Amino acid sequence: MRLLAHLLLIAATCTPRIARGQRELEPILTAHLLGPQKVALEGGILAKPNADHGWWPTATAGLGWAGGNVALGVGRRIGPRVDYGGPGAEFTVRLQAGLLRTWAEPWYVDPRSTYGGVELTLTLPFLIGIRAGVFHPVDSAHPANWAGTFGLLLGWN
Repeated sequence: MRLLAHLLLIAATCTPRIARGQRELEPILTAHLLGPQKVALEGGILAKPNADHGWWPTATAGLGWAGGNVALGVGRRIGPRVDYGGPGAEFTVRLQAGLLRTWAEPWYVDPRSTYGGVELTLTLPFLIGIRAGVFHPVDSAHPANWAGTFGLLLGWN
């Protein structure tokens, strides 16, 4: 519950930045559906030192019905800058390395386990993203087990 409160605080603090456009620090605030956590809220920061090109550092944390995660990575715009209707409305790709901790009954992976892996997110200009990843259990007696994940993101990502 404390993590959810922190995510909401981050969202409330960063939301005014959305109105200022695609510069400097931009919030990541999404609902993550269909992933291992089933339904999750994810918050974070995307740093854009140069809004026109380059790779931007990202950091996110999420808390869901059946798990939580933290991730660090990079993201960038795909193609030319086009105004599709406001901040966050652009084609982007994001690659992140993360840790996923599960509880309850998660999808795709075992409950009460910790996983490390990578995820690739493609964001469309109308604030929808598609995420796919590969995770490996870090606390398992079966080192050959790998799990593929898939998710749908709705929001500023």
